Amino acid sequence: ARRIARMHVKKSKAYGVAFLGNGVLSTRDNEDWKAQRQHLSESFMPKSGLAYIFPVSRDRAEYAVVERLETLSESGNKPVEINEFLLYEAMAQLQLALLGETEEYMMK
Repeated sequence: ARRIARMHVKKSKAYGVAFLGNGVLSTRDNEDWKAQRQHLSESFMPKSGLAYIFPVSRDRAEYAVVERLETLSESGNKPVEINEFLLYEAMAQLQLALLGETEEYMMK
């Protein structure tokens, strides 16, 4: 079954180029699809893709709770707008871990 699925790939015409553009989800050209998928597959491999992301994400979460929240709350003496705090930290996680921005960029 795996060999058949691998050897006989046929893309659905339901997802056309007009709807999604010519990308990995919509291309009907199998060779083009295989090339695009090969470029993306490393991003989803735990050892290569996530091995970098997790430490960056963990470090940012630790900084957010230990240092940033402490500063914003003036050592627990001032209320913090938690929705704004969490939204900012979610954006920081994305920019640092997934987009490769620097801590200096986040301090701006």
